[in-house]
Amino acid sequence: MSDSVFALDHKPYTFPAYIALVLVLAAVCFGSLTDHLFYTHDDEIALDYPRLSADPAFFFDPDKANASGRLIDELVMWAAYAAWGDDPALFHLLSVASHVLASLVLALAYHRLGANREMSLIAGLLFLLNITHIQAVHWISALEYPLALLIIAAAAYYYGAHAADPSPARLALFYALAATGLLTHIAALMLWPFCLCWSLLGDRGWRRTLRELVPLALLLVPVLYLVVQMTPARTSTFDAATSYSADQALPLLGGSGRALLWFAGRLLSTAHWLPLAPHDRPLWEEGLGLLVLAGLGLLIGRRITVAPWAAWTLLFLVPFLALPERILSDLPIGPSRYLYLASAGSSLLLAWLLQQVGLWAARRGKASRGVYACALIALFAANGYAIKKAEALAFYMSSRHYLASGDEETGTMLLQRAIDWGPDIINLQDAYERLAVMRLLEPERIADFTASALAQFPDSGTLQIINLVHRSTGLDPASQSQVIAKLDALAGDPDFADLIGLSYHNLGVGLQNKGAIKQAVAAFRLSLRFLPDRPATLRYLGAALHQQGDLAGSSAAMERSAQLTPNDPQAQYNAALGLQRLGKPDRAIEYARAALAIQPTADTHLLIGLCFQRLGRADEARNAYRRSIALDPRQFHAYTQLAAMLAPDQAIATLERADAAGNDNPELFKRLGNLYFQSGDTQRADRLYRRAIAVDPDNTQAHANLGLILEATGDLAGARAAFARASELAPLDPRYHGRLADLARVAGDLPAAIGHYRRTLALNPQDSAARTNLGWLLYRQGEFAAAVEHFRTVVDRTPNSAAQFNLGLALLAQGDTDSARAAYAEAVRRYGAAEAEQIGATADLRALIDTGLDAARDIYRTYWP
Repeated sequence: MSDSVFALDHKPYTFPAYIALVLVLAAVCFGSLTDHLFYTHDDEIALDYPRLSADPAFFFDPDKANASGRLIDELVMWAAYAAWGDDPALFHLLSVASHVLASLVLALAYHRLGANREMSLIAGLLFLLNITHIQAVHWISALEYPLALLIIAAAAYYYGAHAADPSPARLALFYALAATGLLTHIAALMLWPFCLCWSLLGDRGWRRTLRELVPLALLLVPVLYLVVQMTPARTSTFDAATSYSADQALPLLGGSGRALLWFAGRLLSTAHWLPLAPHDRPLWEEGLGLLVLAGLGLLIGRRITVAPWAAWTLLFLVPFLALPERILSDLPIGPSRYLYLASAGSSLLLAWLLQQVGLWAARRGKASRGVYACALIALFAANGYAIKKAEALAFYMSSRHYLASGDEETGTMLLQRAIDWGPDIINLQDAYERLAVMRLLEPERIADFTASALAQFPDSGTLQIINLVHRSTGLDPASQSQVIAKLDALAGDPDFADLIGLSYHNLGVGLQNKGAIKQAVAAFRLSLRFLPDRPATLRYLGAALHQQGDLAGSSAAMERSAQLTPNDPQAQYNAALGLQRLGKPDRAIEYARAALAIQPTADTHLLIGLCFQRLGRADEARNAYRRSIALDPRQFHAYTQLAAMLAPDQAIATLERADAAGNDNPELFKRLGNLYFQSGDTQRADRLYRRAIAVDPDNTQAHANLGLILEATGDLAGARAAFARASELAPLDPRYHGRLADLARVAGDLPAAIGHYRRTLALNPQDSAARTNLGWLLYRQGEFAAAVEHFRTVVDRTPNSAAQFNLGLALLAQGDTDSARAAYAEAVRRYGAAEAEQIGATADLRALIDTGLDAARDIYRTYWP
């Protein structure tokens, strides 16, 4: 392989410049992956980490969540999680870095195993930018593929180095890397037959070849045994190994043959371009695969210089041919990651073909070299464009993961991005169908969306069902019954029943979020018509019924959900909460204890405390509150409930502990301030109310409480400011206007007092005290008729000695002597003459006498001689 278009073999700057080029291309093509999130299984890396940190031996437990039999990959992922946690950006960078390193080491291995420098570098770039295997770069959980290839390429390099210059150290390193590769991915086992082919096709002889490779085979056997023992049954590897019995040889061979044709065709059909959506499996691709296999066989049969890499391509397809066809047929973006290792061989073969064309062109003139270089640049530019477009596949797969895990907002956003980014390369109908289910969460948008989607996919049963579900909510009862009858007919298919139930559920959630609770309840009930035992729908129905005030219905729904999911602590807690609200604390305690048995939480202990308190079992309630606090020292409500059951000094100590634990809660400061106020410590109460306001400046009650403290300590101006702020925050609360009126009256600001009393009465006409005070202020201002009206209104509604005596006083001042005498007579009859002396009514009458009013003197002498 010595001929090349450009003489690069002996130039010292070649490989450093190549590394720089690779880094630039990687940054351009894969740099945006730092903005990507997780795929399916990606975020499960965190599941084992806490236990691994406590017990490193757990790493070898085949029952751990991320057990795969790929120990090196698991070790790298564990170390990465220990370094930066579950940051998807850094994990994507790790995947890209592994892929870049693999392409660089592969370029070195190509050259070491006989390819000229130009072909090696082109092949390395073709592998770096290969679209066929792009999932292995985008998917964090597929990290084992770049890692395995990195190690396999390094092993192949050292085998070539040993062949060129025999050395026990190089051979030992080759063995170690080969064994490590097998611990990274079982497909690394194919390195052994590749090295056998390379050595024999290179005329190195059987004896020398076997002397080098038989010891490696003996080393790989126990390593392979370890890998098999560490591979759990849930992996695709184990699934493939157990999918066929001894009498199923023909189905296995048939499925493997079809897979081989598809895989071989896919290595070329989507290698550096995207002529089809990767989830498609057209028949022509299998025909193309037949041609590729024929070409590979021809290269090997004629022992052409690149024959070993034809063998590599075939060998590294073999481990994936046993995958059951049910797995292969359900791959949303095709067999991408399964072709990663094989594409290292096909990239070299494509580089060889390109170089052959370049050599043919170069022999026809120097200008042809420039054309050849431009053609390579154009190919790599097309690769970059296709790779960026292929990110739509990443968004699509990521959206499916987030939707399945319950994060509808993120999943919907990613699904919409996939549709916008690459509608022609994702399964667009599936994407629209999934997005339509999510759009039901936004009822105001679903009609336009389904109309647009059905215009593109009119035969989609899923879209038609979603459209029927949405339409059914806005119809009259008769028409709605017709639509539901259609849906009932479709529900004979379990898949359609699931879809209808989920669609009504999502529509209910969307309506509930909009505040259309009655419609939401109807949607949830329809969902349960098709999926009667769906716990999530029962929980949402329970919450909606609670919002409606139907405590019995809410509790029944929550209890049914708990019965269906006995191992879900949240479901047990919800059932307990519903029963506690319904006034059934005994049964609530049963469910709460079931929740505690699964997962003890502060909220559950708090709920048990509330139930015991309602049952009058004070000691058990206090113990439950203390356990809640022990589990979560910031469980504010447990402190307040406990404090309410204690003597004032103990209550203060309890709430002080809540403060010390960091409960920065305005309600805590208000309650503690109240206790200090009641104990006479106004200074501490003042500080606590101000802390409540600092945390929550719009806390009305905190401002009002501060006003009471300031009023009690004589700071009337401060009190008026505090109550003024409270009245701004709660302008419809008459209490704060009443306090402002009283303070203004005490300060002698009669116009302000009158204004506040009038606002108080506008909000609460039944406030006798405010009306009496307003009448008195109007009397003092000489508005006697208005005063009489207010006093008469009070005495007509309720017994009030001050209003009754003041009514007589105002009538006298108004000049209505007969009515005044009658009012005083009624006042004395009801309340006695002594009451007038006590409330100051006689002093007011004497003041009127001093103005020279004889009628006032006569009344005074009649009752107070």
